Order: sequence, then C-alpha cells, then structure tokens
Amino acid sequence: MTAKRSNINIFSVENKVHGSQQTSKSRQEGNHIHHSDGLPDKIHEQLRRHRYMQVLFFIIILGIDTMDFVADWLFYTNVRIAEQGLVYGVPDQKAVTALFFFSIIGSLTFFFETTNLGMATFTGHSWLHMDLVCAVTMWVEDIPQIMINVYISLCREDPISVFQLTKAAVVILGIVIRIVILSVKYCSHDSLVELKQRNPESRRHVTYRVFIMIGLVFKMAGAVTIFILTQTSRDLSGKVIFEVPDTIFKARYHDARYFHNVSVYLHHPTFDYTDDTPNDTNSHWMRLITINSIRNLPEKEMMFDYEFQDLPNELKMILWENDGGSSWQAQECYTLDKSTRIITPTTPCGAAFVSAPPDTSIIFQFSFTPPDRVFQKLIFGDITFNVKINENGTCRSISKNQLGHYSQTGSNIPVVVHYYRTNVSEANHIVNEGGAVRFYENERDLIDIKEVWQNGWMDCVTKGSHGPHYDVQINPPCSTTQLTP
Repeated sequence: MTAKRSNINIFSVENKVHGSQQTSKSRQEGNHIHHSDGLPDKIHEQLRRHRYMQVLFFIIILGIDTMDFVADWLFYTNVRIAEQGLVYGVPDQKAVTALFFFSIIGSLTFFFETTNLGMATFTGHSWLHMDLVCAVTMWVEDIPQIMINVYISLCREDPISVFQLTKAAVVILGIVIRIVILSVKYCSHDSLVELKQRNPESRRHVTYRVFIMIGLVFKMAGAVTIFILTQTSRDLSGKVIFEVPDTIFKARYHDARYFHNVSVYLHHPTFDYTDDTPNDTNSHWMRLITINSIRNLPEKEMMFDYEFQDLPNELKMILWENDGGSSWQAQECYTLDKSTRIITPTTPCGAAFVSAPPDTSIIFQFSFTPPDRVFQKLIFGDITFNVKINENGTCRSISKNQLGHYSQTGSNIPVVVHYYRTNVSEANHIVNEGGAVRFYENERDLIDIKEVWQNGWMDCVTKGSHGPHYDVQINPPCSTTQLTP
C-alpha cells in the first residue's frame, strides 16, 4: 500500500525570491534609497518555512510508505509459509502467487516513488509528475493487492492482541493521513488557479487527481473491511463479537467455535462386532482425547494403549493413558458379549483384567505442536502421532500407508484416527447412557470435522487436517511397562 505524493516545486519559489531580491537591489542602487521595511527578510522566512513543510511532508509520506511496505511483505510471508494443521491449511495457491506478484510490483513502486518524491523535494525536479505516478501505482498495485487481501481474509482468522489491533489501525490511519494531505494540496490556491485555466495540462492533472481520490476511497473501504474481518469473530451461537485484546503480543483466538467438544477418535475392526453390517457411513469409534486437553497439557504429549483380548465368545477391552509421566493409568475396562452384542463396564479396572495371552496392544503417542510466535506456519498448531502394535509380545510399527483415512474402515484397516465433534456426553471414552454402553457412531453421535471447521466469515471449506498427522519421528513404547522402545 503506497503513499500519495505531492508535486510542490520549491525552486519556483526560490526563483521568485531571487528575482525580487535583484529588483530590490537595482532600485536601491538606482535611487540610493534604503528600504527598511524588511521585505527580503520576510520572503526568506517564507521560503524557509516552505522548505521545512516540504521536508516534513516527505518524512511523513516516507514513514507511511515504509510501514505499508513492511506490512505487505509480512502478510505475504504469513500466507506463504502456512502449513496444514488444525482448522487451517495451505491457502489458495493462485491467490498466494498473485499476492507475491503484486508485492514485487509494490516494492518497485515504493522505491521509485520515494526517489521521485525525494528529487522533487530536495532538487525541485522529478522524473515524472507525482500525481501521474501516484494514480498509476494506485490502480496497478494498491487496489489489486487490497482486493487479494480481502479475499484471503474472508477465509482466515487473525490472532487478537494489542499488536495486531495496532497494526490494523495503522493501515487505516495511513490512508486517512494521505486523504487529508492530498485534500489540502488539491484545494490549495495554486491548484484552484490551475483548475480554472482549462488547458490540456490542467485537465490532465485534474484527471490524475480524480483517479487518485477514487482509488483512496476503494483503499479505505478495503482497509476497513479487513479490519472488521480480523478484529471480529462469531461465537458458537453465531453472534458477532468484537475482540478486545488483553495482551500486547501474545496471540489469542476465539477458538471455541472450532474446538468445543472436538476430540481425537479411534476406529478399530474389533469395534464392529456390535454391528451385523458395518460400513463407512456408520462405523464405530472410541474417543481418546479432546483437542483442548492436549493443547493445554504442560508437556503437550499424551499416550494411549488400546489393549484387547479377542476370545471366541467375548472381547475384553482396556484403555490405558499416560500424560508423559512414569506410569500408565487404566482408564476404562469393558467386556463385549459377541452373541448379545452388549458391552458391560468392568471394575476394578487394571492389568489383571487382560492378563493371559492372546492379547494385543495398540499404543499411540500424540504430540501437539503449538503455533510459532512470529511467523505462524500453523495458526492453531497441529497434532502429530505415531503408533505401534504389540501382538503377544511381538512389537511392530505401522507404516503411514497402513493407516486408514477417516472414510476407510474395515477389517483390512488396522487403525483409523479422525477428528469429530460430538453432541453426546464426553464423560467416558465410549458412550454410557444410564448403563447402556455403546461405541460412538458416525450418523448418530458425531459431526464430521469438515462441517465444524468452516473457516472465516465466508465459512470456507476447511483445508486443515481431518485427523492427526503421522510423524515417523515420534517413537512410542511397545507396552505399558516400557516407556522407551
């Protein structure tokens, strides 16, 4: 976003002063009369003040231009480095490429306009008329760039902090200052005199100024739109909220609309024993951990072990949990009767519940990557994981291509993890409604994350991950008695 330039020629004033001085001197020499009215001193004082005003004007415009120049490239950098994570993913690459192109154009016009204005201010001569340069820059670079910014902001959310609020306000303030300065310039006595001349040159200058002022109106509208989009949000009920920052730099998001009752869910083929015809649209799930829980953990890590014993008549299940400490805790134990398909909670719950082989453990280790402080590749961070299977004492890893997509369930897919929002109680890892125990079901209990994570004010389709990302660098243990493989 570039500043708008003045075209005041201080040397025209100097020439007038010089001429006045010569005339005064000639008259004094010819008539031998000493003038004591101090007229030359007044003209020098006028010239000195005029020069100071031009230098001040140059400094103000240069400062606004520099802030806009830095803000444009910071915005492009944040968009360019974005990665897929929670809620948000990689932005539209066509928009990113266009933003890069116009940022380069903006850099070139920034340096050209600054040099052109500096020459006019300090030497009295410029390469091109300032209004012409300003008008071309406005419509070739400023307007397209702010339109791209609005388009991207419709599907994004910016953090709320005093710094972010100040940055958004500075952009608007810069445009207001430009409008005021140009209004004063265009309404000055010299400009009005030029307007009345009605010659081709004056008409051309008026045309430049009309395009500049119309462009500034568009820029102001775009800047206000971006300010509203970035400083307001909607709560779970859809009510519009203006976010008041309570920190200077620390980013804060109104993220309840994205993470309320949203958890990591696990599907395993053993869960389908409760259904005659299991299918992808009505598969069965066990809830592992809410996204807010792992985001708020001090160590940002959590391990789970789904251990089961698959016997001819029944399935014994136990879920272990470890929040990064030295010991595993048995959370819930269940017995599934294969003939009646009834799930019964079992207490006490512990290692003795599944003690004799054959037994299988599926051990997960989840890790939360928080957003960066400055350049945020991940706006809300990301959750990564790895998993190992221990079958009767034999431990093996599961490769990425063995992990099923959320829509792929069945006996040939050993592990599927996915994000869902639930509309039932999260008191247990599977549903317990007054003693009637069952697994979570897609159509009955869960809302797919694609419907939950609709981004920004336009409710754009999420490009965020639908489940935790597989990370081979994470190395979970092989059993609940071994913390390191």
